[in-house]
Amino acid sequence: MFSYDVTFDVLRRIVAGVFLAGFVGIWLWIAIKVFRFDPTIETPQLVLSSSFAAVSGALSGTVAAGTAAVLGIEVQKKRGAGRKAGGAGTSTGAAVAQAAAASPLIIAGVCAYFFVGVLLVIAWLVKGDAAPDAVQSFALGSIGWMGGTFVAVFATDD
Repeated sequence: MFSYDVTFDVLRRIVAGVFLAGFVGIWLWIAIKVFRFDPTIETPQLVLSSSFAAVSGALSGTVAAGTAAVLGIEVQKKRGAGRKAGGAGTSTGAAVAQAAAASPLIIAGVCAYFFVGVLLVIAWLVKGDAAPDAVQSFALGSIGWMGGTFVAVFATDD
């Protein structure tokens, strides 16, 4: 018969990739709905079902926390490896570059969250109060996440 040599690492990557694709797909769908929505007196704000808002919020929170946590762990591993080798450790920028090079999923997750975040910030700015609360919350959260990334670039090695 067929023999498949699928390791748990490969399986985890498949699940993570599908999860990331779901995150991008759901939030792109929401962004399109926001951009196409024309508020009226009767419906001044786009309404998402509570289940759709909950799922999109869970996806965004998971991707944000996951990319930040994994990247932070990888940066610390790279810094620690540099110190163990007798050096002072690597700089934050070099550690981020090494961590990202080690995993295409980290790159995909960070880029996906960043670009979806920018798209939703634009949607919120264009549509204002007509954007659903989930979009407004995600936009603010992504701005905070981007701010954290910005600050991490300037972190010291000590």
